[in-house]
Amino acid sequence: MDAVAGVGRAHRASLTEADPLLEAAADILVDGDCMQKETTMECTHLAASEPHPPQGRGCAECLATGGRWVHLRLCIGCGHVGCCDSSPGKHATRHFRAAGHPLMASFEPGERWVWCYVDEATLDVPPSLERYLR
Repeated sequence: MDAVAGVGRAHRASLTEADPLLEAAADILVDGDCMQKETTMECTHLAASEPHPPQGRGCAECLATGGRWVHLRLCIGCGHVGCCDSSPGKHATRHFRAAGHPLMASFEPGERWVWCYVDEATLDVPPSLERYLR
């Protein structure tokens, strides 16, 4: 993927012709910026969910154990706040596995996206969730 970073859109075709892996990476990385892939599949989980308010302002498990987090995620299904997979505890993913709640929204200021663990899809934030985000 590093070979694609920093390569302009004009050079994408020549770089990716010979290597399908680079082509896949180029679909995500353009000009060194990580771009969200457009969702091409439908996620039925989002339409069936009712957002819940956050249960705290930080990762519940990290706060309880003195741990640290990199980014926060909000469980749409119950309001649990957990840390991202870049954090040592990976508590948002652990919460998904334990509780089975498939939808996590970014709980970072200004970020607006939802991740569905089941469908492995990035989704738009529904209007009903906006009031709970930072």
